Formats: sequence, C-alpha cells, structure tokens
Amino acid sequence: MVKDPVANDILRRLAQFEKVVHDDLADIRDELSAISHTATNSKPPDKKKALSLLTPEDRAKCEEAFRNADIDQSEKVDVMELRKMLEMLHNRRIPDSEFGNMMRDYDTNRDGELDFEEFLVCFAYTDEQKKVHFQQQGHSDLTDQCEVHAAEEQEIERSVKIDGVPMAHVTRYLRKELDETAACLQLPCACAIFIFFMIAVLIHYKFSVLHAVDTAITWDVEQNANFAFSGVLPFQNGRMGHKGIYDVNSIPDFWSWFSVGLAPLFWPGGWGENEVRVNTATECGGAKDALDGWGGWKAAYTTGTINSATIPAPCPEGQDPVQWKQSARNFFGLQAGEASGVEGNYLFFHSIVGGVRLRQERVETVSCSAYDKEIREALHKGKCKEDGHPYSLEPELSLALSMRSQYVNLPGGENVYLLSGWGGDKVREELRKLENKLWFSPRTSKVEITFVTYNAHQDLVTATYIFFFLNIGGHIHKIVEPVSFFMNPYVHWYDYLFDILWFLFIFVLFVEESMEVVKHWCQLGILTGTKEYMDFVNLVDWTAIIYSFVLVAVNALQIGRLKDLADIMKTGKPQQIGTFGNNADRSDFYEQVDVIVYWTLMIRTMLAVYPFIVVSRFFKAFASQPRLAMVTNTLVSAANDIIHFVVVFGTVFTVFVLCAIILWGQELEDFANFARTFHTVFRIMLGDFDWEELREIGRPQAYIWFWSFQWLVVLIMLNMLLAIIMDVYTEVKSHIGRAETLWSQSYEIWQRTLQVWKGHAVSLKRVLQMLDPTDLVEEDNEEEESLPVQIETLVEEHKLSEEQALEILIESAMLHETELAAHSSERKCIARIETKVTQMHGFLERYMHRGSFGGKFSATP
Repeated sequence: MVKDPVANDILRRLAQFEKVVHDDLADIRDELSAISHTATNSKPPDKKKALSLLTPEDRAKCEEAFRNADIDQSEKVDVMELRKMLEMLHNRRIPDSEFGNMMRDYDTNRDGELDFEEFLVCFAYTDEQKKVHFQQQGHSDLTDQCEVHAAEEQEIERSVKIDGVPMAHVTRYLRKELDETAACLQLPCACAIFIFFMIAVLIHYKFSVLHAVDTAITWDVEQNANFAFSGVLPFQNGRMGHKGIYDVNSIPDFWSWFSVGLAPLFWPGGWGENEVRVNTATECGGAKDALDGWGGWKAAYTTGTINSATIPAPCPEGQDPVQWKQSARNFFGLQAGEASGVEGNYLFFHSIVGGVRLRQERVETVSCSAYDKEIREALHKGKCKEDGHPYSLEPELSLALSMRSQYVNLPGGENVYLLSGWGGDKVREELRKLENKLWFSPRTSKVEITFVTYNAHQDLVTATYIFFFLNIGGHIHKIVEPVSFFMNPYVHWYDYLFDILWFLFIFVLFVEESMEVVKHWCQLGILTGTKEYMDFVNLVDWTAIIYSFVLVAVNALQIGRLKDLADIMKTGKPQQIGTFGNNADRSDFYEQVDVIVYWTLMIRTMLAVYPFIVVSRFFKAFASQPRLAMVTNTLVSAANDIIHFVVVFGTVFTVFVLCAIILWGQELEDFANFARTFHTVFRIMLGDFDWEELREIGRPQAYIWFWSFQWLVVLIMLNMLLAIIMDVYTEVKSHIGRAETLWSQSYEIWQRTLQVWKGHAVSLKRVLQMLDPTDLVEEDNEEEESLPVQIETLVEEHKLSEEQALEILIESAMLHETELAAHSSERKCIARIETKVTQMHGFLERYMHRGSFGGKFSATP
C-alpha cells in the first residue's frame, strides 16, 4: 500500500474515474440498443425540443410550404403531399424506406396525415436539418469561446494596469523571448556556415576530376595488366591475356602479372601500334631476337639460340613507321633525337615520378606452437610464421595503407625501386633477380607496389597503391587504391573567398560565445559561471567552434606538407632516370607522399563529420520554433521508450548475429567476424541479401534463420518501433495547436528590431538588464516575486513607451497563466479528464437523442 496521501488520493480518484467511464459506456450501449429497436419500442419524439431547434426563418419556410401543399385547407397533409413538400424543401429525392420511417415515427395518431406541428417535428429531425443545427451549435460554441477568451484578456489587462506583474514573471518572459530570438537568429548563421563550407569543399576538391583520374588508373590496372596470354610469350605476340590482377593466386602468378601485365603499362617499348602490325613485326624476328627484346636473360644465356624468322628479310613492317609531327612532339615534350614520347608517360596525361617502389612486410619464422608435439613432428617439417595475422580477411583500406614498420625493409625483403626511364628489358631483368632470390616468399605477409604520377593539366598528384596480402590459409587478397590530391588548393580568387567567409562566421561565433563566458565569470565567478553557462546548447556551439579551428589547423599543416613535396619535386628532371638524381631524394619523395596520402584521407573523414556538427546547430535554432522542433521533441519524448525498446531489440538482434556467425562464418567472408556479421545482418534487415549465398550451408538451416528473422525482427519489432515514434509524434503534433509559424516569428523579431532601431521601443535585452542587472540566474528574482512591476515604473524609470510596457506585462502575465496550466497537479489533471468525459457523455446523449428519430445506430459497443 502506498503511504503517500497524495498518491493514495490519486489512485482513489482514478478508480472512481474508471467506474464512471465503465458506467457511461454501459449507458451508451443501452441507448444505442434502444435506438435500434423497431417503432413499437421507440419513444415518441419530443415536440417541445424539436420545435426549439427551428429558427423563425425555418418556421416561416415550413409554414409557406405547408400552406401551398394543403390545397383542401384541411390543415393536414397526406402522404403524397408530405413527400413532395420535404423533397422541395431539401432539394433531393427521399427514398421509400426513409419516408416510411418518418411516417411511422411522426404520425402519432396513425391516420396517414400530419398536421402542422407534426410536420414541424418531422422537418426538424431530418438529416439535413440536424446537420444545420449542429453547424449552428458549433459556430455558437466557438463564438462563446472567443468571447470568453476576450473577456479573460480584458481581465488580465485590467489586473495588469491595477496590480502590475511580479518581477519574476516579467524577467522569466523576457528571458524566454530573448532565448527564442537568439535561437531563431542562429538559423541564418548556421545556414551561412553550412553553405560556405559546402561551396569551399566542392571548389577545393573538384571531386569529378579526382574521380576521373582515380577511375582511369584503377581501370587500367585491373583490366589492362593481364597475363596468361594465348600467344607463347615472348616468341609470339600476346593476343589476349586471360587473367588479371584478381587472378593472382600464387607467387608465380604475381611475377607473371608483374612482368607481363604491369611492366608494359609503366615501361612501354614505344608507341603502341595495331595488332596486325605488331604480329607482322614479331614474325619477322627469330627466337633470339625475341629473347633479347624481352630481356631478363644474360647475353651468354641466349648465345647459340636459333634465330630463324618466319618472314624473311626485308620485313614488310617498319618500312613506313609512325611519323611524329611537331604538334605531337610538342604535346609529349619530345627533345631532338627522341623517336617516341611515351617513355615516362602514363595514360597520355600523366608523368611517372621516380618509378615504382616495392616493399613488403616480412615476418620471422618461429617454432610451431601446435599443442600435440608428436602430431606436429609426424606430419609437419620446417617452421611456422610468427603469430599475429591481421590479413586473414581482406583488410580495410586504413589497415592496408599502414605498414608495420618493424616488418619492413628486413634482410631478404628490402625495399626495391624500379626507376622511371628504364627500358622494359631492364625492368624484367630486375624482376627476374627478385624472383630468383625469393623476394616474395611464404614469410611475406603484405606486398605494396606504389607508383606516383603527376598530371600537369590539373596540377594533380596521384599515388597508386597495389596491395597483395598473403593470409595464413595461403590465399592472396588484392586491393588497388589510387589517391589523388591537388598540389595547390588555392589557385583562383574564389578559392580564398568562401574559406574566408566561412571562417569569419566561425570567428564571430567564437567572439560571441567568449563574451558570454566572460560575462558569466564576471557576474557569478569562474566555477559557478562555467557551471551555469555550460549547458547542452552552448556545448554544441563550442564543439562546432573547436572542430572548425581543428580543421583550419589540420589543413594549414597539410598545405605545408604539399609545399615540402613541391620543393622535393622541383629537384627532379623528366629526362633523369628515376626523376631524381640520388636515392635519398627519391626515398624522401615517397615518404612525403605517404604522409600526404594518409592525411588526405584523414582530412576527408574529418570534413565528412563536420556537416553533422553544423546540423546540430540547426536543431538548436529549430528548438525555438515549435513547428521546426517536432522531430527533436518527438525523439526526446520517445527517448525513454526507445531506449527500453533498443535493449530488447539489441538482445534479439545479437542472438541472430551470433547464430549467423555460427552458420555462415566459415563459408562467407561477410560473416567471418562479429563486426562484419553485425553489418551484414543489418543489411539483411533492410532487404539487401543474396539468398544463393545463404543457402550454401543447407536450405533447412537457412530457411529457419531467415524466416524467423524476417517475422520477428523485420515485420514485428521494426513496426513496433515505428508505432512508438508515430504515437509520440501524434502527441507532440497535437500539443503544437495554433503555434506561430517560422514566418510569423521572424516577422515579429523584425518588427521588434525595427521599432528599436527607430527609437520607438527599448530592446528586451536592455529591459531585462534594467530590471535585473545580474540577469544570468533566473532564481535571483524569485525572492522578489512579491514586488510587482507597474506600467508607470517601466515608463517613467526605464523610458519605455506605455504601449510597449503594457504589452510586456500582459505577455508576462499570460505566460505565467500558461505555465500554471501546463504544470498543474495530478488532481487537476484528473478533474479535467472527468470534466471532459462528462462533456463528451452529454454531447453523445444529446446527439443520440436527436438522431433517434432520423436514423439507425448499431448497438454493438
């Protein structure tokens, strides 16, 4: 038993309220049942009440119609005359069944005729007349409410003029108006910050150009770096390569792909010609010519090789070579004596800088840690790789780009540079050496191939990374990732403009918030002022400010790195083998590129987060406008229910995730660990799944999991979540009522500002400071609640106009009344509920009493 007397009283009143509602529903069912009875059980119509429903105009209209229909002046109308008269008055045809019910209900003496009073009752209870009456009643009720509201306002105005308004109520109203004004004025500022940030990002990054370059390089590496040709290389021209980078599944495949597929792309043997010309030139040479042209063998190895050509000399191909006109020579920058301009050039518009860097993560071999030593010695010879295999699954890009320094550049796995400007034979010779010394061996965990290109047409540098990961199962994962960045983010005047505008708004926000902090410290002290100031709204502002300054600092550092990279690149020469004159500059160049690539991706991630921080300031501005705050208010109101729902939903969802790992973790990569399974199951919940993959473990298991997941999670629990949110949204929307719109609120702020600017009014901030010099803590004025603020005080002492003073005091009093109504006790809430139910019961009683003579109601409760 609850000991609190207030709670006991509430429970008692609720029990009484439940009994009243139960009795009312029973009465309504009885009334509805009685209405549905036949005419023999119906009550006779109440003539007095029926006649009271008619206006004088209705009576005159009925009297004229009755007189015209009563041709024999018997002061009665028969059935036919009555029907014609009603159809004329209502301008519609009356069905036989409806007319029969009328005669049965209103012909009380059953003589088949109606006198004038019976006719008036019949007319009053027709459907059309009842609709007219209800409309009139509604209009009357609305008029009465307006009159009551006007009377209340007049009473408040009279009270304000005589008694004034307590100081606490006035300062509370002023704070409320100032907070709403400040929040509303932040909306344009938030929009400006968001728009200038968006334009600046789009101008600096030019994503369409970056996408074009990255896609071109990715496509070239994936589609054109082929091996496993149908022709016998190097003795025949390779007609078609049947495998690409994603078919590299062994170490020999890697070397075949590199030497046959990738090397011709970066170190071409000259300007490419059509297939017929290349095939003809190949047939004109012999086996020794093919071996020498391919490269990779010492001259002594090819001595004695038969060099018989299929097509004897003179060879028809080569008599009329490609002619390089001056325009083509200028485009490729050909110097005098150079026959072709493709050396050092990649995909027409890119220059290869430095060449290609190869490096790897090479782990040590250790004794195998099998638990049963006898089994290990019986079945395995040799050693095992060091523990720690982060590449069992295809790694994420962030993990791929980061090299574990303790495993890099170790003996046997040294960093290798294949320089730009070399011939294809020299490159293949170096690759043959690496293959011979087992540079890529089972000890290798990751191979990274990096080549950097410069696009002078866009002042763009692209670092292309090609990764091969050898996991513990012997499978090789492959990733191709080009990362492009502009060398100079500020080229045109508008590159500076939008950055400056964005930073100015951030700086103004920083100054305003800093002044507020200083104000709080001066009035309340550092500790109390900080505690009073640092609420959620101000925390959002400072988060945006600090994050913006971090972005500025990070971008400034990135510009410095780009400048350092430019200084290194300026030491290179396009004709120089390897671009740079020494290995130190070349190594510094690659290291600087690696750092810039890392921060390029990091800055892009940080920039992607920033719009969400800016949007949080939008919601701060939305909070001052009830119609804009519906979403946030709905989420806040539903937060408690959503949290409890998430606990249940998370439990059920995690059960299905664990079940999915057990079922598919061994077969499918997307289910191989908890994080990937969680994401995959979430996608299945949204309808993104591949049934053919799921059924690989067996149809029965997949059927059970899939059907139970769809029914329980998708069809039931998600709809429950939607129902929770929609229920709260409906409640929040109903509380808005006739709240002012954004446009009306903006207009009110504008008018108030205009009046202050013209000198016709005093700003509300100034009024608050005059009434309460220490205006930061609302509780300061609670002790002075008994001290009223009079109109004369505001006019004479604070120089407000009488109109503005009266408006402030009236609004303050009305706000206080509204707060009292909103924060009434539980007893008052129950009393209002009982009053509303009583009113509803009376309305239903009147409605059913009127409708009992003109229509049917279902008796079903």
